[in-house]
Amino acid sequence: MIQLKTLNKRIATKSQGVFYKEVIDEELKVVDKVYIIRWVDEDGREKSKTVGKYSRGIRIGYCSEMRNKTMSAISLGVDAPHLTKVKSQLTLNDIADKYFNSSNAKDVDRLRSRYEIHFLNGLGKKRINNVSIEDIEKKQKELMKKLAPATVNLTIGLVSTIFNIFIKKGGKAINPVKGITNMKLDNKRERFLSKEEVKLLLDEVKDDEQGYIFVLLSLSTGGRFNTVMNITKRDLRLEQNSVMLKDYKNEGTYYGYYDNFMKDILTNYIKNLKAGDRLIKIKSEAMRFKIGKKIMNRLFNKDVDTTDRKYRVVIHTLRHTFASHLAINGASIITIKNLMHHANIEMTLRYSHLMPDSGKNEVIGLYR
Repeated sequence: MIQLKTLNKRIATKSQGVFYKEVIDEELKVVDKVYIIRWVDEDGREKSKTVGKYSRGIRIGYCSEMRNKTMSAISLGVDAPHLTKVKSQLTLNDIADKYFNSSNAKDVDRLRSRYEIHFLNGLGKKRINNVSIEDIEKKQKELMKKLAPATVNLTIGLVSTIFNIFIKKGGKAINPVKGITNMKLDNKRERFLSKEEVKLLLDEVKDDEQGYIFVLLSLSTGGRFNTVMNITKRDLRLEQNSVMLKDYKNEGTYYGYYDNFMKDILTNYIKNLKAGDRLIKIKSEAMRFKIGKKIMNRLFNKDVDTTDRKYRVVIHTLRHTFASHLAINGASIITIKNLMHHANIEMTLRYSHLMPDSGKNEVIGLYR
């Protein structure tokens, strides 16, 4: 279990008499706050009381309200009010059932199934006010033994959503998941298509004119999905084997290039198009489904988990493939950066291990 420590220093808030102490983890990172109120009693003595943690739903407004009630009680000569705790007979299963029955989410059945597998006969039977951060941490560790980090985060996040919706609709509870740190993910895509796999994909889409053009442009320019989908006839510079590309992520425009094989295909393809016509007329959703899911899943993802971002082949893999083969063929980091229109060089350095001059050959046999 993560070891947390509450620091001694009290930090003032903008509300009079309301302070907090920081809670740090083993890496000295601030992960929570403990709120405290201070007041002066009828004898002029300074008093203080711990209200609770931020992760338990305690906020400055509530603390200020409790301090005001305390001060009013003192002025009337009565005891200071107790900090009331929310009581409820509802279980986690009860509020989960309400959430699923009222949800309009398309995947509500899948979410319900996920909940029932992991919570129904265990944590779900607990009253909502008895579900603690320790319970959630324990479940998180349990899930980590059999699920990928991303799936663990989704599963724990589902409980957080159930609590949040219940509270939003007027329910009295504190969300115990607020104090939980998500599992760290290594989502950097490593998968790119080999030359043989590129040929396999092109053979698969060659009879679908728009799909074929989309894949060729993606592999030739490395453009992101929206970039390729919005190329128009006027963006092409056939005599220069180039195309002007719009970067919708980082903004701005840049140029991509293609070989004479692609030039001949484009020359015939755009004959009946007007200058402002997009080369790809099919809707984005249809293209994502046809190429990104239907074809790529069948060709490359048969044994890959749906949550595996590192090795699952998706449409963005075409961009990664473009950059990877540039590196393999000896293109410089600066050249790859410019062709990918990366915002900074750090994004491009991930491809350096694929370059012929990466240092691998120099290291192999270094001491022989």
